[in-house]
Amino acid sequence: MKLARIALRNVRRNTRRTAVTVVTAVIGVVGIVLARGLVKGFQNETIVSMVETRTGDIQIHRSGYRETLEVLPLDMSIALDEIREDLSGVEGIDDIAGRIFFSAQLATEDEAAVMVGKAIDVEREVVICPRLKDSICLGEFLSGEDRNALVVTRDLYEALDAELGDAFTLFAASREGGINATELVLKGVTASDLPDSRRRMGYVPLETAQHLLLMDGIATEAVVKTDRGRDVDRVAARISARLAGRGLEVNTWKEIEKNLRRMLANHDLLATVVSAVLFIIVFSTVTNTMLMVVLERTAEIGTMTAIGFKGRHIMSLFLLEGGFKGVAGGVIGTALGALAVLVLNSAGIPFRMPGGSGAVYMIRPEIDLETAVLAFSFSVGAALLASVYPALRAAGTQPVDALRSV
Repeated sequence: MKLARIALRNVRRNTRRTAVTVVTAVIGVVGIVLARGLVKGFQNETIVSMVETRTGDIQIHRSGYRETLEVLPLDMSIALDEIREDLSGVEGIDDIAGRIFFSAQLATEDEAAVMVGKAIDVEREVVICPRLKDSICLGEFLSGEDRNALVVTRDLYEALDAELGDAFTLFAASREGGINATELVLKGVTASDLPDSRRRMGYVPLETAQHLLLMDGIATEAVVKTDRGRDVDRVAARISARLAGRGLEVNTWKEIEKNLRRMLANHDLLATVVSAVLFIIVFSTVTNTMLMVVLERTAEIGTMTAIGFKGRHIMSLFLLEGGFKGVAGGVIGTALGALAVLVLNSAGIPFRMPGGSGAVYMIRPEIDLETAVLAFSFSVGAALLASVYPALRAAGTQPVDALRSV
């Protein structure tokens, strides 16, 4: 306790040097809080955008369908009405929509292009994936009343050299193998910068595709929207239990978008690298200032040793001084960093993917208890580690050598 009082007094003796150490720690802590807050905000926005634009919370397929997704098989279908009936009353489910993915060709008198068709139950789809409408960059998205309308991606739109309102003939092989066709009118164009987005996709009403593909009442995919705040893994487990023995597989967005999860893990690595760089800066600054303190107080250290202070007492004294500075920097830095994150969260940071042409994302940085504890520990840990060598040097000072400097 006595050493702690002496260390606290010494911290206040040279306010300039103490200020340099504390300010450096504050900058490092604020940098960590902001870096991790921005990364977390970007990750959350990416996940929400992916779920609310493309995947939905949970998907149900015929077992093995996802392994053959590249060929878009129509024979691995599911009965929508039966699934809705089987899942009625399952806690956590808000809505269920059907989809059909199919290969098709879109043609006019002058142009033709291969298209991946995505047939959707429009009214349910915009509830499950509300951001789908936000991806429209030209014209309008489908409505529940549309039967012969079409929305295509920008790449497909440019390949067709089309205009809104143009009529197209859609050719597709039915589930039975025959080639059928229907007339569609171009209503809108979408643009997405999400990773792994299909670049030549066309959205058509589900009923239109079911009639075209001879798949009335069935689909290749059922998408589930969970109640807000529900744990998707728990809801998926309940769905799996209810559908057991039906030859179906249930996947959450986490299982579907494994590439996205790897990308987000790389963002965590980036935040760790930034933290490491800041740690080195704080460590070197604190080491330098503590060494200067030791050199300035050589005579004082010798006097303390001469009157009975042992090496471990001297070492503890300097470690306490460094620790106090680290605590001060950690408290102030964490508070300032948290305040900055809260302000940025409220205001939002507009962001567009580099080279992207889709919607502007609004990044809202976040701070959690783990980040706050990490940032505070960073400051204290860096200050203590940086004080070890100066403390060892001070503890090894001999009284006779120290008093010569008087």
